[in-house]
Amino acid sequence: MELLVVVTIIGALASLAMPAYVNVMQRTRAATCIGHLRGIGSALQLYLADNNNNMPTLVMARESRAENVPAMDNTLNQYTESAD
Repeated sequence: MELLVVVTIIGALASLAMPAYVNVMQRTRAATCIGHLRGIGSALQLYLADNNNNMPTLVMARESRAENVPAMDNTLNQYTESAD
């Protein structure tokens, strides 16, 4: 009987902790996304400074990463710290 009470209490605590865990994970993902967007914005500002404020002409999609067309990752990668 005592074991059943302990298992019930642990289950109740776990059910209370899950929404908090999900909320923390969502905030972590949002913070990571904002950091990546800030990095892209900084890279674009550096690109614009080097190219007389002319925006880069980028393709919308490409067949593979090996295709040598101007895309965001191969145009702005020299202005970022990492390729994440």
